[in-house]
Amino acid sequence: MSSACNSIDSTPSFNTASFSHHPDFNHLFKNWPSTLQNFVKMNAITQSILNNSKLEIDFIKITNATESSFLISLKGKTTKIGVAKATVSAMTVDMVGPRGAFGRLNVPEIKMGSFGAADITIVEQEIAIINMEAFKAFVASIMQDDQLVMRLENGQVTVKSMGMTSNIVYNKVLNLRGLKSLETTLLKVEADDGGVKSTFSVVNPSQFEVDLGTVIYEVQDKDGNRIGEQKGATYVSRGESSLALHGSVEGDVSSGETRFVGVDVEEENWLKQIMRSIEVVVTA
Repeated sequence: MSSACNSIDSTPSFNTASFSHHPDFNHLFKNWPSTLQNFVKMNAITQSILNNSKLEIDFIKITNATESSFLISLKGKTTKIGVAKATVSAMTVDMVGPRGAFGRLNVPEIKMGSFGAADITIVEQEIAIINMEAFKAFVASIMQDDQLVMRLENGQVTVKSMGMTSNIVYNKVLNLRGLKSLETTLLKVEADDGGVKSTFSVVNPSQFEVDLGTVIYEVQDKDGNRIGEQKGATYVSRGESSLALHGSVEGDVSSGETRFVGVDVEEENWLKQIMRSIEVVVTA
C-alpha cells in the first residue's frame, strides 16, 4: 500500500539525456529551423501565386436597396493560378471603391485546379453599407464611368496546397466596365391614361445589373429647360432591355434632343439620398 502511494504521489522526472537518444529527436528538433524556413517560403510562394492570379467578373447585380444595405449577386472565375492545385478557405473581404471601403463581402471557398479556372458564385448576399459617402462614390462611378476599379482587400485566408497549409492575406483588384456606355433609344411616345408614355430600348454592355427602383425623371428639352416629369421602374439589365416611363410632358419629345434626368426615387432607400449626384440620364 505504501509503495503504491509513493508511486502515485511522486513527481515523474524528465530525463533529457535519454530523450535526446529518442529516434525522432533529430526529426522533431534538429530540423526545426529548416522546417520553419520552408514554412515561411511556402507562405511567400502561395502569396505570390494568389497575387499574380486574376479574378475575372462576369456580372455583378445590385438589388433590394434599403436605407443602409443592398443585395449583391456576383459570378466570376479565378485564372492564371500556376501549376499547383489549391483550396482557398472562405473569407470576408472589404469592398473598396474610389473613396474607401463601403461594405464587407463573404466569399465562399475556392477550389483551384492546375492552370484551370475556379468559379466563384454569390447569390443575393446582403451587404451592410459601412460608409455611405464611400458607397455613393462607388455607385457614381458605376453610373458615370466607362471603366472603374473595385478592390477586394484584407481577406484572411488559409490556403492548402502541395500538402502544406499557408495563412495569407487576400487582396484583389477588379477591373470593371461601367454604365457610361449605356445606349438608349426612344422607340415611341404615345398618349397614356391622360398623360404620356415614353418607351425606350436600352443596351447595357457592362457587367453591372442594377435595380434603381421607381425613378422620377425630369424631362428637359435641348436647352435644359424642364418640360415635364415622368417616372418608371428602372431596372438596368445586362444586354438588351426596355424602359417605360409615364407622366406629363409639355411640348414635343424629340429623338436626340430630349433628356430624362433622374431626380428622385419613390422608395425610401439610399438611392433617394444619391439620385441627384449619380446622374441617371436617359437620352431620347
